[in-house]
Amino acid sequence: MRHFIYLISIFTIFLSCNNSDNSGKILSEKKFIEVLTDMHHADGILTITKLSERSEKEQISMYNYIFKKNNVSRADFYYTLEYYTKHSDEYLEVYNKVLKNLENKYKVSNKIVGNKQKEEIVDPTNLWPKKTEFNLPEEGEKFPVPFKIYTREKGTYHLSADVMVFSDDQSVDLRMTMIATYIDKTTDMNTRGIILKDDKFHHYETYLTVDRNKELETVMGWVLDHSDGTKIKHIEVKNINLKIESELSHDEERQEE
Repeated sequence: MRHFIYLISIFTIFLSCNNSDNSGKILSEKKFIEVLTDMHHADGILTITKLSERSEKEQISMYNYIFKKNNVSRADFYYTLEYYTKHSDEYLEVYNKVLKNLENKYKVSNKIVGNKQKEEIVDPTNLWPKKTEFNLPEEGEKFPVPFKIYTREKGTYHLSADVMVFSDDQSVDLRMTMIATYIDKTTDMNTRGIILKDDKFHHYETYLTVDRNKELETVMGWVLDHSDGTKIKHIEVKNINLKIESELSHDEERQEE
């Protein structure tokens, strides 16, 4: 029942800002599930990072970015949402699949640790969109481990990972790079060098504070960035983590002081 209430709450938000444009088409079940999964994930991040009290207008703005990511129009989503509010049996089938997606996103089940099976819980505040471990050159001789997320949340983004660079690695100017892209097509960038090539894991972290006076579009970058002349990489990377320290959190801390 609580999941049906969630759907109705989304429907109410969009109904409140509907411009009497009911034109649209019903999305495929697969696409609708993908969008709802992203919405649930985003709402979970906002709650954990103390952004749950944002205005309705800002929440709708966040959803619009999810539409862009999934190449879905707001009208089509609204039309599909309206359809499912009238067909609760079909909705329940769809939502079971959404919950399965969320379970897969947050858990890696049946991981073997020694002689025992262990269910590993993934940190839901981690914005990193891919698997968190890579081995090179097995997964690409010069693979930079790129990422890109669509977001409008302002604050400081932290990218971290445990990196082992082997002594025979042939990377040139190996580094961890983050780039913020704004609606006006300008960018900000920060980078940190990955120096040690000693066959041992070392923890590296870089951060990027976005311009609070601009509208953010994406945060992207490379965990294993490199320059021209790189021939082949011999690197292991694990525990990749991407988090945001939001502007709202900073404001709350200043008020407490």
